[in-house]
Amino acid sequence: MKDRNGLLFAIVAVFILLLFGGGYVYLLKVRPPHMPRQVRSVKAENVQSAETVEETMTIKLYFPARPGLKMEQREIPRVFSQKKTLRAAMEEFIRGPRTAEENPVPRDTVLLGVFMGSDGVAYVNFSEDFRRNFHGDVLDEFLLLRAVYESVISNIQVDDVKILVDGKETDSIGGHFFAIHPLKQLVTQEIRFD
Repeated sequence: MKDRNGLLFAIVAVFILLLFGGGYVYLLKVRPPHMPRQVRSVKAENVQSAETVEETMTIKLYFPARPGLKMEQREIPRVFSQKKTLRAAMEEFIRGPRTAEENPVPRDTVLLGVFMGSDGVAYVNFSEDFRRNFHGDVLDEFLLLRAVYESVISNIQVDDVKILVDGKETDSIGGHFFAIHPLKQLVTQEIRFD
């Protein structure tokens, strides 16, 4: 019985060695040693051409433009994370629309940071100038909040958007709407201004 198990073990071991050895010889015949270098160089050329084609990406920005919002598309350098996309979009947002004479974003506003919460909320942290230099009425404030919200959700996958000022929650930007909560519930309602 022991001899039979030993013989069976030896046959299986020889079979496995032949299988690996045959595979190795097959790979050498199919792909000679000089071939990998050529394949790598062709792949590298393909990667370079793909990179040149996709060096930029398009983002959508929304700006207050009474009585609603105006959408503007911009080309920015390609980034590969939601946080970097959010940062780039908000930096472009602060620059304001290209076609307007006056920037509807409060002057001297600086983007201090962006954060992606585990709760599905994107946090946009503006400098105090965002609040201090806002001098609009109720419609202007609503449109500014909605513009921030739309500019974020149009470019990244997120459930909601929350504005911070100097790293802290703020009650309001202009005194007309509570900004202490995420914006979705506020800016997606239909509000009539008579």
